[in-house]
Amino acid sequence: MRCLLGLVSCFIFIVVATPRQVSAEAGLSISPPSGTYTVGESFSILVNVNSDGHDINAASGQLKFDSLRLEVVGIGTTRSIFTIWTEEPKFSNSVGTIQFSGGLPSPGFNGSNGTILRITFKALEEGKASISFTNGSLLANDGQGTNILETFSGASYTITDSLMPAQKIISTPTFTEWPKSIAETSALTVRGLGYPDGKLMIYVQKNIEDLFVTELVAGSDGRFSFTYPGDLRPGVYQMWAKNVTADGTLSGSSDVIAVSVNQPYFLRIGGWAIDYMSMVIILGILTVFILILLLVVWLLWHVRQKKKNIKITKAERVVHDGFDRLRIGFRKYVSKILQSKLGPRQQENTVDEIDRGLTKVEKEITEDIDSLEK
Repeated sequence: MRCLLGLVSCFIFIVVATPRQVSAEAGLSISPPSGTYTVGESFSILVNVNSDGHDINAASGQLKFDSLRLEVVGIGTTRSIFTIWTEEPKFSNSVGTIQFSGGLPSPGFNGSNGTILRITFKALEEGKASISFTNGSLLANDGQGTNILETFSGASYTITDSLMPAQKIISTPTFTEWPKSIAETSALTVRGLGYPDGKLMIYVQKNIEDLFVTELVAGSDGRFSFTYPGDLRPGVYQMWAKNVTADGTLSGSSDVIAVSVNQPYFLRIGGWAIDYMSMVIILGILTVFILILLLVVWLLWHVRQKKKNIKITKAERVVHDGFDRLRIGFRKYVSKILQSKLGPRQQENTVDEIDRGLTKVEKEITEDIDSLEK
């Protein structure tokens, strides 16, 4: 009984003390937000959505671009998160506007970097060319179509004068998504935007160790994804990228991003080892243990009231049968959740420790019942 109360107290503390992550505000953005291009060069941008943890099923917007320096040559939706267009994306180069309105069936989209459109521009004249949102909406899939849009993020590009081919300025790639911090058991994956179907060089360096370099090819929309193939160890991994032209010319380096790789953080409660990131396990176990606690309290009270008439052996059998079913259910439940977070050996060790914890609680409850029989 003392062990059970201790476990429940620890679980409650964990749930209350768990820090909450704050996500970015729901909004529409343009990626990349900046870049340098030459007159006559074509380049693509993405219109992205961040749902801020909500399920959304519709969005609309109007963009204003510098029609003196930019010209739309195409709008693509082949990789859009939307499958339904209430208004097909359209543009006007004379007034410098782009409009769109689309959605998708329930349950909708929930994420921080969903692509709505790919817009391809041609640079017309040197100078600073800006693109901004003039209005828009982001509708939650809540049955009421609540507009949860909070922010707009535009873009600004530098257009330079035409140069000789040997002097051509090559725009740098841009990282659009990467983790700030991960456990060493996780995969280090980053995403970004380069030239459509263009080659890139990816550079990775941990602290002052040897530089890792690899080559990859961006997709038809310019987006690329890279997962570090080596074994991760605690430390700071810095990454940057360069575009590569058909003749092998390298662009300048992108902005350097940093990812902190940490040892898995485990909370130890008695003999149990629980992954800090698997709070759902703790919540599930906490709920069941509270129910067990109420059942045991009622059983002990009932035994004390009628200990001459109740059959103790039957009560013990009920407790043992209940724990057997609970043990089987927990093993399946925990194994399923930990499957994507821990290796096979760690999964087995965690499940075994939970099994031993249940056995210890079962033993103490049985001893309490035996003491009543005497």
